[in-house]
Amino acid sequence: MVSVSARRELVRHMVSQGLSERRSLRVIGMSASAYRYEPAQDRNCALKEKIVALAQRHRRYGAGMIYLKLGQSGELVNHKRVDRLYVEAGLQVKKRRRKKIPISDRHPLERPTAVNPVWSMDFVFDRTAEGRSIKSLTYKHAACPSRCGILAQGVQTKDITGWPDTDSLCKNIGSKTS
Repeated sequence: MVSVSARRELVRHMVSQGLSERRSLRVIGMSASAYRYEPAQDRNCALKEKIVALAQRHRRYGAGMIYLKLGQSGELVNHKRVDRLYVEAGLQVKKRRRKKIPISDRHPLERPTAVNPVWSMDFVFDRTAEGRSIKSLTYKHAACPSRCGILAQGVQTKDITGWPDTDSLCKNIGSKTS
């Protein structure tokens, strides 16, 4: 695709070689109005300079704060226009990236070999056909997948964390397998 300015130049060249303007435009595939068009002068130059000056004075201000500052100084301007000119000037404030902390040596989790060292528990929420909410505590033994089930329904988190130690939890869960 050839730009409009390049096509205008080509038409001028063809006219200088003796071809009529109409025929040159038809050959190039350009309308006469597009050929004769003269772009209007940019009316945003003064506003763009004010935006750049404010942005340099207040480094951490974004387009919104620049818009407010322009309003305080008596400049009546649309916020979308300020946003557009702010972007065109390349004044976006860079987002600060978090410093990446290197990850330590990764190694896969070891599979438990004994009967009661690792249990997995999770709260599961569901709804009945009537719309009632059901909250259940499910559990699963890591070494023996057949040892799983629902510990309790309607149980609260404070009841789970209130158990004295892991051994009693394992005994409690182990005795209620389904």
